[in-house]
Amino acid sequence: MKDVFKACLLLLLVLLIALPLMVQAESVPQPRVWEQEYPFSSPVSLDNVTIIYNQQKIANIAPIVDSAQTAYASIERYFGDYMAASTIENGFTPDSRIFRATIEVTADNNEFRLLSGVGSIPDEVSALSWNEGINGLVVIKSPDMLPDFQQVLTYQLARVAERTMMTKYRSMPEWYLDGTAMYVAGNVTDAQRNIATMSVARGSWMSVRELDDAYKNMTFYNQNEPYYYNARAHAAVLASYIAQTYGNSNLIGILRDYSVHGNLTEAFINRTLGHDPESINSNLKDMLAGSPGIVGGPEENALVDGFLKYADGKPANTFTISFSPPDRPSSLTNVTTGQAGSYNVSLTPGTYKITVLGQALSGEGTITLKAGEILHQNLSLTVKAPANLTPLPEMPSDDLVLPGLIVAVNLVALVALLIVLRRNWH
Repeated sequence: MKDVFKACLLLLLVLLIALPLMVQAESVPQPRVWEQEYPFSSPVSLDNVTIIYNQQKIANIAPIVDSAQTAYASIERYFGDYMAASTIENGFTPDSRIFRATIEVTADNNEFRLLSGVGSIPDEVSALSWNEGINGLVVIKSPDMLPDFQQVLTYQLARVAERTMMTKYRSMPEWYLDGTAMYVAGNVTDAQRNIATMSVARGSWMSVRELDDAYKNMTFYNQNEPYYYNARAHAAVLASYIAQTYGNSNLIGILRDYSVHGNLTEAFINRTLGHDPESINSNLKDMLAGSPGIVGGPEENALVDGFLKYADGKPANTFTISFSPPDRPSSLTNVTTGQAGSYNVSLTPGTYKITVLGQALSGEGTITLKAGEILHQNLSLTVKAPANLTPLPEMPSDDLVLPGLIVAVNLVALVALLIVLRRNWH
């Protein structure tokens, strides 16, 4: 009887620990295959990509096709030679394409949440991607929602290419993958260079280990917080520095070498004339320390960036934001919002009134800047975004679904244990 009791207790321990973990693992958001579920979807098949879109909401597909072809060509230029070798090692027959991608273009935020499988995803997230072998899937918002659609698509296709290259070792540091993809997409901005330069001047420059730790704690829920936002800027500028110093081929070559032997230091030494990651990072720091100041302004300038949203939280793209000193209202510095309502501007120290052309802002519309300051300032309009014509139903929040599943599994495990104990007690 004691042996049975011990066995039951062991069973309880296994069920209460292992099964919830299994539920959690299976609850990782998975993309939905649009063409199998939605009769209103329409595919366009090209040599290397298939574009799927809602023809009821997206009338002109030609610009999307052009952007997809241009983005794929960019990936071929950077990854082509390495991808061919990875394709053979993965057991696939190489042909004219280095990988094939399905691009699902969504017309509104509800479609994006539905197709990505993440019901609680922030509106600032504009695209996601997944891999299965050499086949990639990108879910991305339409050019109407995403002014820099081609750049964002190129970034996501670069992430697909990176994962395709990971043949044996797949744990390449995320900061390297993210920074490389931003560089390949041409998305290393003056604002990011300014942030990197200022972090050196202010003594907040990250080591490679600190950068790695920042990325391990980064999610798309917190990536726009100043600490993580600055970490992404650091990664982008570091990737750009490696490419400009040692060549694009070696930037991708580090990724390739790591995928073969899993040693980041060895991959760097092999591709950067004997330098390890920390020494490369230190060299970049020294270079920035000797630079004349932030891009686009004198050394004492401050940098302001953030996102402009509608009152309901949706991104406000292509709006003009103006910054003017209260005593000189006609002295304007203007900036236009881009991807997901993002903006950045370099300003001299002082106090500024913030206005948006043709719109009213909620909350305080005044900021005061110090020399060398980096301010992450999100702004909100008083009006809601234009309503969607045929909105899709909201996806349930992952934060609510997962705990419920875990509780249910635990209850089932407990009931099963009680039944076993009852049968073996008599």
